[in-house]
Amino acid sequence: MKKISLLKIIFLCIIFSSASFTANSKYELLDKIIAFVEKEVVTEKELEREIIKIKQSQDSQRSYLNQKEIKKEALDTLIHKKLLNQFSKTLGITTSPEEIDFFIQNILKNNNLTLAELQNDLLNSGLTLEELKKDIRDNLTIKKIKESQIMPYINVSNMKLTHGLKKITPLKILNLNINFFIF
Repeated sequence: MKKISLLKIIFLCIIFSSASFTANSKYELLDKIIAFVEKEVVTEKELEREIIKIKQSQDSQRSYLNQKEIKKEALDTLIHKKLLNQFSKTLGITTSPEEIDFFIQNILKNNNLTLAELQNDLLNSGLTLEELKKDIRDNLTIKKIKESQIMPYINVSNMKLTHGLKKITPLKILNLNINFFIF
């Protein structure tokens, strides 16, 4: 009986000493939760990556944004993406890896790049191929949501289109055509 209680005491001492050792060791913070979006979270690393993307794509129209406005825009973008991805799951809309690979192959073909060159360009921009694939998946999913949930309800007759085009100056028609082909 004394052996069992002695073993229990030794076991408890080992447990408590190891617990105090781990409590005193320093922990490295890997990431922080910035926002909750329904069933998902936005992390600080995601926010930092989105801020980098916005700064890199900042054109003359958005050059006036300060750091606080960029952070707000980045957070808004991440929240919208998460909400749209959740919405797409409820609708059963998915984007397959084959669709993403096809899109990447088109990028490579249109820019005369190899996959290694694309990866190198992405690394120079602070991105990885996996992040690009995630962005492509998000954008294709959003496009599918628009096609299935919005476009069926948009109906513009030829007469309305012709009437509207007559009101636009030739320069604006050129911009309209360019914008039409971009989207």
